[in-house]
Amino acid sequence: MLGSSDQGQRSSDAIRLAPEERSVLRLLLGHVLDPGKLEAMLENATVVNREYSGTGYFCHFKEENMKCLADVDLRQLPSIVGKHPALQYGFGTLLSNEGQCGACLEFFSYEEPWPEDLASGFQVEAATPRQI
Repeated sequence: MLGSSDQGQRSSDAIRLAPEERSVLRLLLGHVLDPGKLEAMLENATVVNREYSGTGYFCHFKEENMKCLADVDLRQLPSIVGKHPALQYGFGTLLSNEGQCGACLEFFSYEEPWPEDLASGFQVEAATPRQI
């Protein structure tokens, strides 16, 4: 199940980005990173773990894969809102800094149980500038 707790510390069992994580990161960062840096980050991004919360999950990335975000003001990124057949009210995402250039991508529902299979029926609904 995407969003359940996974661990992958050695390169041989590294956890790669799921297609929906890749899509959301591309939309979030497409206007702040040059295309070459963005694609390199997406290709090399390694997930340290995914923590399931019941109403979403947190995807934590290895620090060395996120160094290109060091100078990005994540508060200025667009808000990504999506649809999924199992979520009546859809879902949202948030990208946050963790320590020395580490990052966490959060997927959350609006008080609904998180679907076991996000990939089936995943659809990005909107990418709008965040109101700060």
